[in-house]
Amino acid sequence: MTMSRQCAVGWLGVALVLLLAACTQPPTMPARPTPSADEVAARSAAEAAAMAQAAQDVRVAEALRIAESAYLFGYPLVISEVVRQQMTGVGKAAGRRVPPNVFGHEHQPGDEPGFGADAGIRVSVAWLDLEQGALLFTPPLMRKRYAGFTLHSLWLTELGAWVDGSAVKLLISGPGWQGQVPKGVTHVRSPTRQAVLVARIGVNGSAADDRQVRFLQQRLRFAPVTASGKPRKAPPLTTAGGAAFNLEGSARQVVAAMDINTYFNLLAGLLGGGAPPGPQDADLLQQMARLGIEPSKPFDPGALEPALQAALHDLGP
Repeated sequence: MTMSRQCAVGWLGVALVLLLAACTQPPTMPARPTPSADEVAARSAAEAAAMAQAAQDVRVAEALRIAESAYLFGYPLVISEVVRQQMTGVGKAAGRRVPPNVFGHEHQPGDEPGFGADAGIRVSVAWLDLEQGALLFTPPLMRKRYAGFTLHSLWLTELGAWVDGSAVKLLISGPGWQGQVPKGVTHVRSPTRQAVLVARIGVNGSAADDRQVRFLQQRLRFAPVTASGKPRKAPPLTTAGGAAFNLEGSARQVVAAMDINTYFNLLAGLLGGGAPPGPQDADLLQQMARLGIEPSKPFDPGALEPALQAALHDLGP
């Protein structure tokens, strides 16, 4: 190959390389227009709104978690108070409804006032008002008959259980009582100013035995005691008074029908009154205070942001 032909071929190769390189270059993109001030403002507003919504969602979720915990925390106390009001909201005995510090009796299986029985057991229940002082309980002689007694706080926490009815002698007081305990008597201090004592007496099913059990039930009584340990006059009867909610139906139905305003106001009143919370509840109480649920203070759901009010609307069982 002559030198001129070699040069021609060389230039041709260079031309082909340059042509291929030009074909593989990306196309030139048109310049992006600069956004207007209105577009920038709209984009900023949308981003701010999204961030605000996300923050609100976090607040509502956290508040709803606290409210649900508060609802479950207070449920035993609230339902216990409803039962207490249903059973003691009378000035004198009327069937199973009796004043405080008086036993209401179940005489037939299945007719028990909410604390369970069977064909071989008769149940008597007394809601105790310990506001005025302590109560001495000494049941009648049961001989060889089964008799069991359980004492519960307003939180429904069991404070004690006794099976030998013939040996039971109890002095039951509220949280602040300071007095002398009579000799041979067991002192049980309730952390709440109301408590409930349940008596269960065995029956063999005969008519004669049933009459005997009824006689024993009628002798289940309390004697008020002064701080010196001596008997005193019975305090005036306390009744439920004007309830802020409908007491008709079962206790579960009554609580289920409460709106969140009624429920948390009732809970706050109980926590600040006859059923103070314990030291183990301090962390939850601090969280509840963020929602305005505090002992002795009225709860106002209207003070909460609308999104949270809407979230709390359906809170309940």
